[in-house]
Amino acid sequence: MLNLIVAQKYFNFLSLITGKNPNLKYYNTSWEMDSYIMGDDYDHPENSAQKIAYAVVFNDSPIHLDQYDYSIRVNFTLPWEAGLPTVSCSNPNNTCGVPSGIDASDTAVNFVLPSTSTFTDEITNPKTSGYMFGYAYSGFVAIQKGVDEFLLSGGGEQGREALSEPLILLEVSVGLMPTVSFSTDNFTAVISGFLPIFYMLAFLYPFSRYIRSLVLEKETKIKEGMLMMGLSSSAYYLSWWLTLVGQGVLSCGLIVLTTRSTVFSYSSPWMIFLFFGSFTLSAISLSFLLSTLFSRAKTASILATLLFFAAYFPFYAASSPALSTATKLLSSLLSPTSFALGAGSLADWESAQIGTTWDTLFDVTNNWSVAYSVGTMLFDGALYGVLAWYLNEVLPTEHGTRRPWFFPLEGLLGLLGLLGVVKTTAGDEDDGAADADADADADADRTGTELESPLLPARDQNVDQNVDGQKVMVDQKVMVDDQMVDQKVDMVDVEAATPPPVITEPVSSSLLSQIPSNRTVTIKNLRKVFRTTGAPRVAVAGLDLTMFEGQITVLLGHNGAGKSTTIGMLTGLVTPSGGGARLRGKDMGKDMERVRGSLGGELSSHRINHY
Repeated sequence: MLNLIVAQKYFNFLSLITGKNPNLKYYNTSWEMDSYIMGDDYDHPENSAQKIAYAVVFNDSPIHLDQYDYSIRVNFTLPWEAGLPTVSCSNPNNTCGVPSGIDASDTAVNFVLPSTSTFTDEITNPKTSGYMFGYAYSGFVAIQKGVDEFLLSGGGEQGREALSEPLILLEVSVGLMPTVSFSTDNFTAVISGFLPIFYMLAFLYPFSRYIRSLVLEKETKIKEGMLMMGLSSSAYYLSWWLTLVGQGVLSCGLIVLTTRSTVFSYSSPWMIFLFFGSFTLSAISLSFLLSTLFSRAKTASILATLLFFAAYFPFYAASSPALSTATKLLSSLLSPTSFALGAGSLADWESAQIGTTWDTLFDVTNNWSVAYSVGTMLFDGALYGVLAWYLNEVLPTEHGTRRPWFFPLEGLLGLLGLLGVVKTTAGDEDDGAADADADADADADRTGTELESPLLPARDQNVDQNVDGQKVMVDQKVMVDDQMVDQKVDMVDVEAATPPPVITEPVSSSLLSQIPSNRTVTIKNLRKVFRTTGAPRVAVAGLDLTMFEGQITVLLGHNGAGKSTTIGMLTGLVTPSGGGARLRGKDMGKDMERVRGSLGGELSSHRINHY
């Protein structure tokens, strides 16, 4: 709210002493002046001489107590804008490129005011006398002197006659506000631009080792082997996390010991440990996240390290002091960028011979602080951990089962009755089309004899289908003098090769009683279809089987019959294409971690070959 009494008196005073200068304008409200400035005609080239160069705004104040509140507004123009037709001229050389036919001589001043967007701080860019001269020679101080003389002479008092001239004259002296003397560590100031990249390079090798170790256990199936034998995923990843954190803590301790008397001689060792420890935690979480994208350790150690290093380069854009804190926080979702920003702040405090301590941890320079870096890196570590957990559950891998993308919401969807709808919409994208094609092929090629006919001798053999109508020739591999040789064997007449009726062993009532009490392994229509470059391959076609407690069940079949694939689906190493199984009432598709607590396996030659 404006003080209209004082404003009117001052306007009258200026009109009197300037001979009613037509360039003076009076506005009843600040909004009225702002509307004029923001109007469409204000930026018209022909209105260049009518632009407002200076304004004095008298704010509401208790003038009866001789207290006055006013502000000076100045139309600041950058030097490179001086030649534009839409701005007033304001540069130190008093030379302006004014469009022809327009008289803008009255708008020129002798000095450019300091921009309020110029960045200064007490660490890297202290205030200089340029600010003093800017305010002194631009006309700012002259306006302030004139207003103060008017007010001190009583020109704003109610009931007093208008002044014809100021009764009190002021002398002006200009100087900088007293500040602490500025000193700097020249060595740190010179290398401060290189420190972030040096620190980043130091973490590349440890990061490549982190992710290589994680992916190597996936590649050699050690991870799935341990999970299959009952180890929980949380225990597996916690063991790795503790191992890597232990190594990281040791590395951070060595960094503090080697730099406390050299690079970070002014900073608190605890602050340096906190900073590098936060980045170590975020790097470990990032290695878990990137490990979900790779299945080969050598590839992961190269590509993931390159991605980690590439996440540093946004720092060169984010380090600009022109960027806001919010923009820098957004770029800090990449923890290497946040680390580099914090390293720059550490270097600034060291070059100022102050250092990073508890007192300066939260102090902001260039819209950033070391505390921002520590906080964002810890946040990034938590975010990467959650993403790693989610992607580890849903991304398809060579071994292990995957969960639907909406699995975190299954409970909520179940309560809302939408779970079935989402499942139907999502479907099994990877297997649905393959199943449809494979079913047609299986119906055309299979007669049931492959599973129900008597088993051939337990040797590698292939039936010759090009027979003469009387005999079936079998190409059988046998061992002769420690060498594998082919031998043609007459097996059976074609007429006699018709499969005999399926003979099923009767199940006793005592075993059948286990079914209601969930003491069995029940397999229903279990299927697995593998996609190939040609037609889809049916490995297991609708297997139905019940295994009873106290019984030994053995799967027999020739090579390629689907024995290993069946066991793989039951142990969670292979994702079924259809059907399902239950162990003691627990669904092997949804409760595999609980099911695996009741399973055992045998590892052979570092591979999961036997179960």
